[in-house]
Amino acid sequence: GTKAAYVEVDAEVRPLLRASFGVRYEDAAEKIETLDVFTPTRAIFARTIKRDYLLPEGTVTWNFAEDQQFRVGASKTMGRPQFRELAPQRYRDVDTDRILTGNPYLEDTQIYNFDARYEHYFENNQYATAGVFYKRLNKPVESLALLGSDGAFQQTYYNAPRADLFGVELDGKKYLDI
Repeated sequence: GTKAAYVEVDAEVRPLLRASFGVRYEDAAEKIETLDVFTPTRAIFARTIKRDYLLPEGTVTWNFAEDQQFRVGASKTMGRPQFRELAPQRYRDVDTDRILTGNPYLEDTQIYNFDARYEHYFENNQYATAGVFYKRLNKPVESLALLGSDGAFQQTYYNAPRADLFGVELDGKKYLDI
């Protein structure tokens, strides 16, 4: 289960400049337990992952024209491994015909997000936007496929040390009278 609380301040710092800053506190617990099929009251493996996080965020928006704005933001988020990635149980993926086994020692992924976006609103519900983003992932969960002794691929999961993602986003909507 997850318990969380969030506090945010959103204010006009000066004319045409708005800022929003906040922090989210999360206290999360995730329990993985595999049971003996023949003795369901007996656990074969059990692990509880308990973590708490402070996840800050901030955004500054500059409305430099009536129909245009520029926004920059930064935040920290996190991702938890899925139960199937954590459970040390073998199962067959029917789509790939691979045998998968979870890794109960996976850790959460901490993600640092940075973005900037230009927005132009030219008519009702019509706009054009352009943005860039960068994400730093510490300990992302990755899959690892190995060739087993029977010649079939077996797959498990591990925490890679780090990953960096970056990109450009373009979006727009324009109505045409034809």
